[in-house]
Amino acid sequence: MLAENERCQICEGLELFSSSILRDNFFTVIDEKSCEKSLPLPLNRYLAADSRQNLKERMKHDDSYIRCYGKNDMYTGVHVSTKLWVGDYNNGDTFEDLAKASDGIERIAVLRADVDNLGQAFVSGFENDISGDKYVTLSRTASFSRKLSMFFKLHINNILANGEYYLCKDHEKGKRNATIVYSGGDDVFIIGSWDDIIGFSIDLYNSLKKYSQNTLTISAGIGIYPSKFPVSVMAREVGKLEDHSKAAPNKNSITLFNEESCYTWDCLIDNVLREKFELVREFFDASKERGKNFL
Repeated sequence: MLAENERCQICEGLELFSSSILRDNFFTVIDEKSCEKSLPLPLNRYLAADSRQNLKERMKHDDSYIRCYGKNDMYTGVHVSTKLWVGDYNNGDTFEDLAKASDGIERIAVLRADVDNLGQAFVSGFENDISGDKYVTLSRTASFSRKLSMFFKLHINNILANGEYYLCKDHEKGKRNATIVYSGGDDVFIIGSWDDIIGFSIDLYNSLKKYSQNTLTISAGIGIYPSKFPVSVMAREVGKLEDHSKAAPNKNSITLFNEESCYTWDCLIDNVLREKFELVREFFDASKERGKNFL
């Protein structure tokens, strides 16, 4: 049955509930609708978002309470069923805000990335010349999958909240001006200020390298756009840049802005940003009479 806005109950519930996923830390299953933002579930149940205080009150006084799930922390207690890992980092209410927070030109950038050769890692990642496939077991594969999922759903929030690599060396380190559209499994889709997205992509590469003890690589694409550019078009175009990186001979690459600019990560860091970008930036910092026309 459709509501007045021609949307079904579930679609309307998902739209109203989406903001709660970012703000609230507990998600409670109840057997009656408690507010407009409750999300319909099977068997006449509903999913409501709660703060810690609201959850305590609901546990004490609400007869409709069934169980709850905690987000991104090791919550325990009565009827706390399990932990949910959610990539929910958000630092910017609108694309216009993200563009204005950029250093230099006011643009947003889109990053899409995923791990290289993941299927091969699952099938033969524990094989070696000495032990053969002795350690290729279901339990190890399950642990590998769980840990990789935690990296892209949980640890990525910390990587964004504690930026390390910045295009300008004197930039104050801290929270990235970015928001996660999707992050889970082995891939990410993030939108933010153009300079923060480039810096974050390098943080992501370094963090995954350290997390996997240099056994996994990642390929990515980054596009740069005005703030009012359609999201669906950005996603499609940057997806093509990501595919171009994965088509590189050894993958482990990033494509910036167009397919002509595909680099290995080390080449981007050492030769493009540390060498050429720094040289151009220092020149323009020292020469106030030169501008974009000269470049």
